[in-house]
Amino acid sequence: MADSVHGRNGVACDHCHTQADEVPHPKQMSRYTCSDCHKNVARQYKTSVHGQAREQQITEAATCIDCHGGHDMRERTDPRSRTHASNVKKTCLRCHTNEEMAARFGFTRHETGQAYGESVHGRLIAAGHAEASTCNDCHGSHDILPSKDKQSLVNRANIPRTCGRCHWVVLDQYKKSIHFQQFSNGSPDVPVCNDCHQDHRVAPAKSDVFKLAVVSNCGNCHQELLKSYRFSYHGKVTQLGGTTTARCSSCHGSHDILPPTNPQSRLATGKIITTCKLCHSHSNEKFVRFITHLDPGDPRHPQTYYPWLFMTALLGGTIGFFLIHSILWLIRETADLLKRKPRLTVVENPSSRYVHRLNIVHRLCHALLFVSVIGLALTGLPLRYSSSAWGHEIFYWIGGWQLAKLFHRVFAALTLAYVGIHFAYLLKLWRRAPKQSLLLSLVKLVDKVARASCP
Repeated sequence: MADSVHGRNGVACDHCHTQADEVPHPKQMSRYTCSDCHKNVARQYKTSVHGQAREQQITEAATCIDCHGGHDMRERTDPRSRTHASNVKKTCLRCHTNEEMAARFGFTRHETGQAYGESVHGRLIAAGHAEASTCNDCHGSHDILPSKDKQSLVNRANIPRTCGRCHWVVLDQYKKSIHFQQFSNGSPDVPVCNDCHQDHRVAPAKSDVFKLAVVSNCGNCHQELLKSYRFSYHGKVTQLGGTTTARCSSCHGSHDILPPTNPQSRLATGKIITTCKLCHSHSNEKFVRFITHLDPGDPRHPQTYYPWLFMTALLGGTIGFFLIHSILWLIRETADLLKRKPRLTVVENPSSRYVHRLNIVHRLCHALLFVSVIGLALTGLPLRYSSSAWGHEIFYWIGGWQLAKLFHRVFAALTLAYVGIHFAYLLKLWRRAPKQSLLLSLVKLVDKVARASCP
């Protein structure tokens, strides 16, 4: 008591325990009355969710001593105080981690404490930064109200103002955005701070967790645009865990989002090249003419629809053809095995002459073909099917999308290599072919044309 805020300010025992001046005093004295000194705070508490619960005879609701302590009450600037920034979480979680109380009274779910501890705010507090937000900074102290109450600090209509008390620069940006314009007009579906940043599990904006969540957060409202974004290279890489490719906020902005028709928008005619240059340094007027958010499966855009249709048919046809080929081959092999059909054997005869079925060039080209096709499939198909679980698994074992991109280009180079080797080999054969060879030559072609033109 002597070391408490009351003791240091000369508040005696009988200020709270009014019957303590009787000697001997009753063992069960009248309850303390904080409102005698703290009238304004008492009025706030009375209308709060805790005060209203007390009015309904819910004795478990928090009172003054539950949060501030009793005889050991200290100023909130004292690190030993229950209301010091480093201790507020622990103080609130004494009730808000109680599963029985959460189920009984239907208040904030008990996972909130863990979520806050993992947030950027919780980590700053744990690191000793007392200026970071704690429970009372967002929910209030004595005037805590349910989020549905229009006067609550965490009511949807008040969220920007509550967050803006710390993030005033961001609030100024948000007030200029298309979202805030619609928010001010009373639109209920416009995002506010916690729609994108969450409530308690606020992740650092530069973290991979937050970057990957941006797309789905925006897609909750812009579902058609999300669908078309998933078709793009940026969208596919993001689905596979890439965090350095362009996301919604990379092009449209974050807090300062404006429609492209606004001259201040990042996508306005006079600024879009600058925006693209943040990633693509070679951007110019032609570069920015491409159709964004394009669905290649949309027949309204024939320049992309028919190539997409052809490539889809080619992929399906190739896989289907060789699948049928392999199944028929398996059936034939199984039938031969069941019939115990004898295998052909080769008896080597030193006096005989043998011809290589595949010479060194053929073997090299076949090896490059095998490696490149398998490699291109492993590094390319997961991008085509970026939403699949197996695509994520393959990219995980490859080492991520950046290594996959590098390997894909290496395998593409191998493809060009064996094609070049093959044509060079054919050219060599063509130049050395005897006259009686079946290989087509210019002379033979001229002769055939001449013969065909004869009557």
